[in-house]
Amino acid sequence: MVYKIGICDDQAIDREYIQTLVREWAKQELQDIHIEKYSSGEALLFAYETTYFDLLLLDIEMKQIDGVTLAKRIRQQNETVPIVFISGYSDYLAQGYDVAALHYLLKPVKVEKLYEVLNRGILQLREEEKIIVIESGCVTHSIPLKQLRYIEVQGNYATLNGEKSFELRGR
Repeated sequence: MVYKIGICDDQAIDREYIQTLVREWAKQELQDIHIEKYSSGEALLFAYETTYFDLLLLDIEMKQIDGVTLAKRIRQQNETVPIVFISGYSDYLAQGYDVAALHYLLKPVKVEKLYEVLNRGILQLREEEKIIVIESGCVTHSIPLKQLRYIEVQGNYATLNGEKSFELRGR
C-alpha cells in the first residue's frame, strides 16, 4: 500500500528537511509513500477537499491559518487521520490534545524521534484500515474505505467514486 503523507510548513527549508527525513524513513522501513507539500494551511485545506492523506505533518506557527486551527478543520472531516505537529515552540503542546494529535515534535526535529512517530502512525493506520471488496464480472477489487468519496446510484447501476471509480450493476 502507498501511504500518502502531507507536509504543511510555511518555511520552504523546513518542508524540504522534513520531506528528506520522511523519504529516508520510508527507504529504511521499506514503506511505499507519496508526499505532498504545502506552504500554507489554506493550500492544504483546498487540496483536502479532493484528496485524502494517511498522515499529516503540520507546522503550528504559520501565517493566516495556524497548524492547530488547520487540524481542527481537518478533524471536522476526518477524526482518525494521524496528525503530527512540528513546532519551534512548546507553547502549543496542550492544544495538540484538543485535536487528538499523534505527537508533538520540537524543531529542530530529531531523526530518531520522527522515525518512531512515523512508525506509530503507520501502525495506527494498519489497525484502522478497512476495505470494501467489490466483484465486477469476474474481477474482484479491494478499495480502502478511506479512498471512497461517494457512491452514486442510478437505476440498477452504482458508481463508487474515489481515487478510482468503479461501476457496478445490481443491487
